[in-house]
Amino acid sequence: MGNIYEEYKKYELAYKLKNEALNIFKTENHKDGYLLALNSIFTNYRQRKMFDKCYEIENELLNLYDETKKDKSHILIELGEIYALDKNISKAEYYFNEAEKILDKTKADKMFFYRKKAILEEQKGNLEKALAYKNKELKLTEKKLDTAFVNKLSYYETKYKTAEKETKIKSQQLELQKEKTSKYLAFGGIGFLLLLSGGGFWFFKNKQKQKELQNQNTMLGLQQNLNAMELQSLNKQLDPHEIKNLLANISLEIQEKAPDSYKKMLKLFNITKASLNSNSLTESIEKQVQQIQDLLELEKSMLSVPFEYSIKNTIENKEPQIPRLMLKNLVENAIKHGIKGTKSGGKIEVFLFEKNNFITIMVDDTGKGRQQDILSDSGIGTSTYQKLFATLNQKNKESATFEIIDKEQGTKVEVKIPTNYKYS
Repeated sequence: MGNIYEEYKKYELAYKLKNEALNIFKTENHKDGYLLALNSIFTNYRQRKMFDKCYEIENELLNLYDETKKDKSHILIELGEIYALDKNISKAEYYFNEAEKILDKTKADKMFFYRKKAILEEQKGNLEKALAYKNKELKLTEKKLDTAFVNKLSYYETKYKTAEKETKIKSQQLELQKEKTSKYLAFGGIGFLLLLSGGGFWFFKNKQKQKELQNQNTMLGLQQNLNAMELQSLNKQLDPHEIKNLLANISLEIQEKAPDSYKKMLKLFNITKASLNSNSLTESIEKQVQQIQDLLELEKSMLSVPFEYSIKNTIENKEPQIPRLMLKNLVENAIKHGIKGTKSGGKIEVFLFEKNNFITIMVDDTGKGRQQDILSDSGIGTSTYQKLFATLNQKNKESATFEIIDKEQGTKVEVKIPTNYKYS
């Protein structure tokens, strides 16, 4: 919230909120949160050109970066900029040199570095060098994603896919109604023939069974298609508030701290891209594990409560498929209805393994549990998966299971799918 107030240049109010967050993290001895808040206060001072205040927390901030082993290249660049504007050229050069060593070692993006280094050269009177650094920054900028265009494209693509889904559902419902009508006509015709000829009883009875079996298979197929489209609809229902909150938290970082923040933005785009760019019912386990790694890493950096996670995947076979975005939805559910809203935070553990020709997926959280959740529901899309598997189980020799287990603290979801499970 403090970052948002800063965007509207309400620096005093932003500082007050950030200072409150700093005190909370200090009380809870949460070093990562304390570092994030202190760094944000430093940015507040820097934007207001309160350089003396920046110098007061300079050493504490650098020591925290060393203790937490975080990438401190961006803070070194910002210190270099401050000292350059304050005409302390030697100190500015020192910080820029230290930052460049880290960027060269990690092979990170230097766009932010070039932008601020141009300021130093300008303060030194080396306008030619300053221009050279600006040109380097410009070349890197041209390679960046046009985020406004991507967001607009994602909006129209989601709108188009939603309309397309609704059209398909209406079409499937019409087909289902036709099949029901055909069945009733078949029953009426058989009854009429039976009245005309008792000798044709066995012949028409056999025909009736065949027709019923055909109708059952047709309706089962239609139900499967409807379940599949419901799942696709679920996977396209991105929570705009969640996306907005994530973007609001990292928007300033994207502008001011390019290396780390750009990686966060890429992770966010990978998640949204996975939700929008496929009509397939299934997806590989490998891709879905990468999706939840990106999601969990982003959420960990944004949550204000202690949060840990682990992913243990021992499945080596690359061929088995599972419903698309299922892992993401299960993990997102554990965060939203388990970890968020708690004072003490929690942990999410994801297990994936193959045993006795079954793929087992477990998402286990230590959150508040379903009984304490004010929404008092099972979470994102659990009923969709349960209906999908119930339909598909009628077409498979071995059944898949989807179980929600309430624990003393938290919730565990366990899904078991046969390795040769058929989705079509």
